[in-house]
Amino acid sequence: MSKCSRCNIDIKDDSLICPLCRGVINIDSDRAGDNPDTAAYVSRSVMYPDVGPAMRRLNFILKLVIFIMAVIEIGLCVVNYLTYDGFKWSIICGLGFFYVGFCLIYSVRYNRGHRRQLMAHGFILMALGVVIDSFLGFRGWSLEIVLPVIVMTLDVVILILMIVNSRNFQSYLMMQLYTTFFCIVMMIILLVTEVADFILLDIIASAVSGIMLVATLVFGDKRATGELVRRFRI
Repeated sequence: MSKCSRCNIDIKDDSLICPLCRGVINIDSDRAGDNPDTAAYVSRSVMYPDVGPAMRRLNFILKLVIFIMAVIEIGLCVVNYLTYDGFKWSIICGLGFFYVGFCLIYSVRYNRGHRRQLMAHGFILMALGVVIDSFLGFRGWSLEIVLPVIVMTLDVVILILMIVNSRNFQSYLMMQLYTTFFCIVMMIILLVTEVADFILLDIIASAVSGIMLVATLVFGDKRATGELVRRFRI
């Protein structure tokens, strides 16, 4: 049995890192021994169960779901090829399966934090929108509607999270920087290439992201600037 000194939990399985803080754990199965003080300390610690069997079952289910989606996609491609010579609609279905598989692997297996998950899902959805628009002949709706709507949705979610977690609102500052930087790059590309005719939503999304970032920096005072210093080592 091993123990994490930072989280004060006992770990039954043979993990080399703590499942909570991801730190290196202390392997000491005989730390209690005959010392009553040490034994009392161990008895007060929180026992972390052996999650190995449960994780193996979860990984098996995850692989099974991905395998079933792959088989279904192959069947759809065959049906699409035999029945329709025009647009390959099975590609869009495959992109949908890809996103579902990404959600399962990224959210379940890698156990990322909610901030990383939100940003990853947002940018993946943007990319899928552009790819689907390209397969449909690229009419520009992905740049004119999908991308700015997803950006504004992220802004709303970030604002709600900052209100709910007001004591640690500065932790969402990097998400605001990412969305604002993305909006600036997107606007430059749209203005230079002129690939989209209707960019009102893009302008609104850029303005909303910029205003939220400035408001956080202004009203966040030292907590917001301290987060920037910590992140960028200014």
